[in-house]
Amino acid sequence: MQSIKIVISYLGIFVILGLLYQYHIKYDYEPKVDPVLQTYVDEWRLDMDSAGISYSRAWDELKSIEIVECSKIKAGLINSNGGDEHTLGMVIKPDRRIVIDSSLLTMHESILRMTIYHELGHYAFNLDHIDDHEHIMNTNPLHYSEYKEKWPEFKYNYINTILTQLNER
Repeated sequence: MQSIKIVISYLGIFVILGLLYQYHIKYDYEPKVDPVLQTYVDEWRLDMDSAGISYSRAWDELKSIEIVECSKIKAGLINSNGGDEHTLGMVIKPDRRIVIDSSLLTMHESILRMTIYHELGHYAFNLDHIDDHEHIMNTNPLHYSEYKEKWPEFKYNYINTILTQLNER
């Protein structure tokens, strides 16, 4: 009889530990973000929070935002679809990853910022590409000076696209 009580006590402890572990995974999880990208990811999160846009469900599912060699993206080694000459980043939904082309590290920060916003737009909101040169979801990269000079317009268009899409659901 004493041994049954001990077994039940241990089972209770394991159940409690399991629940605490699940709570930790579900509520304390942060995706792994490459330190070079962290500033831009934090800026995106702040912009979404400021606009009242919830991204928590996608954020909680995201595993990592990392830098990879561009040749791996373009050759299809990261994703079977591969990329093209304009591919600066890619969402890999099954792996819950966003990969950013390492060549961006040699470019102006405005291109890196735009790429982070672009890929997070795909991941968090399933945004499609837009054929508009003054939009973050445009498929053809512009010169960095255009992103730098017109960033408020780009961001405004991007946030409005997200809000419109969320209102249509």
